Amino acid sequence: MTWSLTKPNGDTMTQSGATPGLTLGEIQSEETDKSATLTIAPLVFNDSGNTDVIDFGGVIRTIDITGIIKDTPANLAIDKHALNGLIQGNQDLSTGYPLTYTSDIEKGNDGTSAIKVKVQRVRSTHVGGSPRRLAYIISMVESSTNG
Repeated sequence: MTWSLTKPNGDTMTQSGATPGLTLGEIQSEETDKSATLTIAPLVFNDSGNTDVIDFGGVIRTIDITGIIKDTPANLAIDKHALNGLIQGNQDLSTGYPLTYTSDIEKGNDGTSAIKVKVQRVRSTHVGGSPRRLAYIISMVESSTNG
């Protein structure tokens, strides 16, 4: 399996990246969730079979990747800084967003492996008992290129 995340400056983070700050380490899992934004309108004095459910709110797809980076403590600090730097408070076109996420399994709506994403959350943990491992989760939302 191969994954990559292209950063705003054009650098690509991969699981085989040897340069601190450009590695995703060992990807443990990729989890996706695609959900409709439904308007649910139960009818007064009626059972659930009479509930109106209207689908006009659009669709949201989220992608979470979980991984572990193994490196020296000094390089892990660089890696953690790079992961946190994916969220900088201004993920718009002028700063190089959305990012491009590629995966062997997940495909974009056009059928290619390139998925435009914005980063919703980055979580990282130094794995207990091992100062040379950094576990992380990157939560991304599929995005248009409209800004």
